[in-house]
Amino acid sequence: MAVNNVRARPRRDGARRDLRAWAISEVRAFGERPPSYFRCADPSGTIRVTLGADDRVVDVELDPDWRDRFGPEYFDTALLVAYRGALHDSRYVRGLVRLAAGTVGSPATDAAVPAGCGDAVVRSPAGYLRLVRRGGSIRSAHADTRRICAAAPPALRHDVLAVFQLALGA
Repeated sequence: MAVNNVRARPRRDGARRDLRAWAISEVRAFGERPPSYFRCADPSGTIRVTLGADDRVVDVELDPDWRDRFGPEYFDTALLVAYRGALHDSRYVRGLVRLAAGTVGSPATDAAVPAGCGDAVVRSPAGYLRLVRRGGSIRSAHADTRRICAAAPPALRHDVLAVFQLALGA
């Protein structure tokens, strides 16, 4: 017979109240309401991804001289860094709002991936990029370095935006 040797922790409602008070003050700092979009760039500032409040990609910006800043072999990594940064900001703000409102659920229900949701590969219309999606999250990005080298920045931007919209919904 298994024995649980972990004692129950005393309730710390005071700490929860303090955390909620902090969240309320952070949400008030937004003004009337929290941001409706979230923008983040890769560390070089070359690729910028903008998400709407529903975590869907609404815009992708590429500096015309992105090839001079880093090679095409780093394009997919830089894109994913910018996307994940914007996603982190969006989820952070949404969590603050829920904490301030007192509607925070358990972590298991908030981050649950539906059963049977394996990886799905989504290819961009022009073939410059493919994304691997699991559930509602982008797990990885893979660029065709040979093709993106020859792509004009507006065409590449359009294709990147299209693949995110295909993977996550428009």
